[in-house]
Amino acid sequence: MKYFVTTSDGNDLWKIELLIESFKIVNLEDSLIVGISKSTANLYPKNLLEHKHKIEIKNSSNSCFDRFTLLKKVMESGLLEETFTLIHSDTLFVKPIPNILNDCSMLVFENKKSEVCKQWWESNQNVPWMELGGNMILHKFPIAAIDSAISFAVSQNNIVNIEPIIWNFIVNLFKIITTPHSFTMGVKEPIDASFIHYNESFLPYFDKREFDDRIGVRFSEEGNPINALKSIPSTVGTYIKIIIDNYQKKSIDNFKETPNV
Repeated sequence: MKYFVTTSDGNDLWKIELLIESFKIVNLEDSLIVGISKSTANLYPKNLLEHKHKIEIKNSSNSCFDRFTLLKKVMESGLLEETFTLIHSDTLFVKPIPNILNDCSMLVFENKKSEVCKQWWESNQNVPWMELGGNMILHKFPIAAIDSAISFAVSQNNIVNIEPIIWNFIVNLFKIITTPHSFTMGVKEPIDASFIHYNESFLPYFDKREFDDRIGVRFSEEGNPINALKSIPSTVGTYIKIIIDNYQKKSIDNFKETPNV
């Protein structure tokens, strides 16, 4: 299976470096395709610079529009197969996802609550709301659905965190079969899934929200998100530390620095 992640060339770069490293550590780097919305002429850090499979578009300042535009571009490029997984940048790979698909066009999703989006949906639509989110498997997914997603992202740009609404919109519009399935674990759980998603806090050691405005991958010791992430004292945290140690061992003074923007 192929895996696709989208990012900008700003504050997600350190996450993408670690994501690529998590694929490299199990010799599956070629399975990952990275889509980047670029806003500057920034140089890429080491893993992203060397990564073979990446596509770029110009940053539009509408992150959801950029995400679906990159998704359409990569689907048309031939880099993906008819089944692939769309993952978040704050994710680490552990092992391949088992086969849980059938022959229909479908979306396998993880439940992700968004009360703001749900309230908007229930006020504006007459079909039930689904908690679509997390990492997703897309199987025989129609590109026309992505075109509709792009148009919807433009028309509703005033909504905060619009992506769950867009997935609900295109799933209902194209009658796509949806199946809930969990294949991601948080930082507090045992290692028993294909991905680690560190979007949750593990206080006082790590809180991703503290680092969402950190640009590049070179930081001072104080306030370094990579060092904070590898300090998590859990079973999953131990595996994260292996990935980060492997990355830092190879990368110290051996990558091109991304200047601040």
